Formats: sequence, structure tokens, C-alpha cells
Amino acid sequence: MDFKAFLLEQGISDEQAIAVIDGMAENKFFLASEEKLDERYEKLKQQKTELQNDLTAANTLVDDLKKSSKDSQGLQDKISSYKNQIEELNQQREQDRKESAIEMALKENKAKNTKAIKALVDL
Repeated sequence: MDFKAFLLEQGISDEQAIAVIDGMAENKFFLASEEKLDERYEKLKQQKTELQNDLTAANTLVDDLKKSSKDSQGLQDKISSYKNQIEELNQQREQDRKESAIEMALKENKAKNTKAIKALVDL
């Protein structure tokens, strides 16, 4: 049953029913077949607001992670650079230890020209 049929059943004339129905839209009166539609609408409106807030928070988090990711990449590059420097310094230290050990051994054996002897030795 629609609203017009309900009005006619209540004893209102056809012309009056049409006038009431036409006047409802002008005065912003609307009918819905759902019960408690205004409560459901408010709940849905609140859910929408919460979801928008969640989306905003998630987007902010993603942006922060992107920024920190860039910073993290820079830090990773620095760490790699420092690791390479450490490796080079360790190799240089080993080379210096070898040369010092050879030079000390030559001096202990009373070698006269250590530079010439080291040049002849393949290090």
C-alpha cells in the first residue's frame, strides 16, 4: 500500500490526497518504507566520518613511512660507505703490519739497506 492509498482509506478525497502529497515535497516531508531511517542515517553518517578519519590517518602514516624510507635509504648508503671504508682500512692495516714485521725482521738480522731489500722482496 502506498501513501496515497492510505490517505484515501482514511477518508480524504482524491484531490486532498494529491494536494497533501504535492505539499510534502515543497515542505521537505519525505516518506520512507524503512523503520527508524533517521537513526540509521545518523549511524551511517557517523561511520562515514570515522572512516574518513581513519583514511586520513592511514594516508598520513603512509606519507611518514615514505619520508622515513627515504631517510632510511640515505642511512643505508652511509652504512655501506662506512663498511667499505672499514674494509679498506683493515686491508691497509694488514699491509702495514706485514711491512712492519718484515722491516723489524730485517733490522734484527742487521740488514744494512732495508729499502733495497724490501724492493727485491715481492710483498
